[in-house]
Amino acid sequence: MLTEAVFNAGLRRYVGAGEAWRADWICYYFINDSATPSFVVDVSDYYEQKRLALECHTTQFSAPASGANVATRLNTPLFMQLIDSRDAQFGALAGVARAEGFVVREPLVRPNLMKRVP
Repeated sequence: MLTEAVFNAGLRRYVGAGEAWRADWICYYFINDSATPSFVVDVSDYYEQKRLALECHTTQFSAPASGANVATRLNTPLFMQLIDSRDAQFGALAGVARAEGFVVREPLVRPNLMKRVP
């Protein structure tokens, strides 16, 4: 859906709010999937805020109560642990405490092979 929405936003004849607009690139965040990220972002300083924000979405992450909700991977008791483990793993790969992974379809361009230029 995201890819289609970004494509449609760039069509001049597409009926929608505003002018046609083309994104520079699309970064896909995966909350329910596991994949090798194209890049990670250090979120160590904000990780407690992320956890608190996720806890606000109780209807998404709570176990079904007496048939009111359908059981999914998101509402199992282990799902929050899976998110924390994944973010810790991405952080460890990048040398930080916690990191968010993103996937892009096109190649990433770097100015050189060095992490930091003196």
